[in-house]
Amino acid sequence: MSTSSHLFDLIKSLSKNEKRYFKLFCTLQQGEKNYLKLFDFMDGLKRYDEQVILDHFMKADFVKNIHVTKNYLYNLILKSLRIYEAEKNVKIQLANLWIEIDILERRGLNQQLWERLQKTKKIAIKYHDHLSVVRACRKELSFVAEWETKKTKERLEEITEEIARHFRLLEEEYEALDNYYFMTFNYRKFHNNLNLLKEKTSQVRLLESVDRYKNSFTTCYIHYYLKALEYRIDGNQLLYNEHLKKAISVWNEYRYMIRERPRVYKIYLANYLSSCHILGKYDEFPVYLEELKSIPSTGFKEEVETFQNAVFYELLYRLNTETYKNIDETIQSIEKGLEKYEYKINRARITAFNYNISLLFFFNRDFEKALTWLNKILNDTKNEHRKDIQRFANILQLVYHLELGNTDLVYNLQSSVRRKLKRWGDLSRFEGLIFDYLKAFLDCTSLKESNQLNADFYITLLTFKQENNTQQPAGLGELIQWISNKNNK
Repeated sequence: MSTSSHLFDLIKSLSKNEKRYFKLFCTLQQGEKNYLKLFDFMDGLKRYDEQVILDHFMKADFVKNIHVTKNYLYNLILKSLRIYEAEKNVKIQLANLWIEIDILERRGLNQQLWERLQKTKKIAIKYHDHLSVVRACRKELSFVAEWETKKTKERLEEITEEIARHFRLLEEEYEALDNYYFMTFNYRKFHNNLNLLKEKTSQVRLLESVDRYKNSFTTCYIHYYLKALEYRIDGNQLLYNEHLKKAISVWNEYRYMIRERPRVYKIYLANYLSSCHILGKYDEFPVYLEELKSIPSTGFKEEVETFQNAVFYELLYRLNTETYKNIDETIQSIEKGLEKYEYKINRARITAFNYNISLLFFFNRDFEKALTWLNKILNDTKNEHRKDIQRFANILQLVYHLELGNTDLVYNLQSSVRRKLKRWGDLSRFEGLIFDYLKAFLDCTSLKESNQLNADFYITLLTFKQENNTQQPAGLGELIQWISNKNNK
């Protein structure tokens, strides 16, 4: 079972290009290819189910020893990935070069060995792989000591100094990483207890500044991130945003590093977009969002993660800037992604996506489509995630029906919605205000009366927002925007 689920996870981690390469790679293999039939079938499954696989291949001869086919397929996929990644992944390039160096050394081909060693060192220096540089220098030491006859002492001293320099860079990098993991761990653990968080993180002593020409790439970008985190803990969102941008600028100075660590860079982009949203800085949003979406993923897991973040920030941007251009085209693209990745996205995120898409249509005054997406939340009765959104979604449907002119339905539905929410827990003051408004609106007998009610409700909501500035309920901002739009008609 373990091997089978590992195989399924491996297949599902493959990108389109990796799957295509694997198929081409299989054309080089001889004999009957039952493993390809198994690959295609498992690739088509949304969730792993051993019995479904056995039932599908029950008439095939290889099903009797299907575990052998699974093991063979698993190892063959890994082999194809090693070859596929060889020219794309620097770690694999360096690993292959070390294998070649070992082969050449055992054959006594010293000139070829030296050329391979210099290539290895050049790549390692470019990509700030200090450990590999030290390893190459150590190999140089033995080579120079044994084979050089001129200026041997000077060359040995040069190499020793180079080793010491990269050891210092490595030590500096490890210290930066240690601080990074310490700070981020404590931030996740104590972010709700600001005093304790400050006490914990005050133990960290960061570099005052970095020099991009003297410090390593990793030390530089982590330095700016840690400074950003310090400002975030102190509540200075502006300097937090500024230092996140500095961290991104380090990545852009070494653009080739993004290809090596795309997931890390995309996390920085997502953090920066989040910071811009908090500050209401949307002028740069489309540029960074497009970059987040355009950077190729190294596997299926990263592809899903990128999709989730891209959708989240796309919807956030559109809702906060009232950008409704090509909305249907955007939602169709999101729907395809949700269909493809749904089983890998947690229910809380899906609930949030459905809610925000519903709002997007709502503020674009397409109430039918808004209700269709809201119903995805209302009909998901077994969902235990984002109860705050679920509670407000039940109330929001009343607003949608009100806009659709279904006043009789609202009149009948509001009582059942109120009872349903009470079964989940006591009504909040915010929810009570909404029900009071709906009841009063349904009792209005003239346009003048309803307009006055809307104006009064707008003031009521703004007052409630001011009184609850630190902890605002889900839906308050959306309701204020809705009632504001009605008052401005």
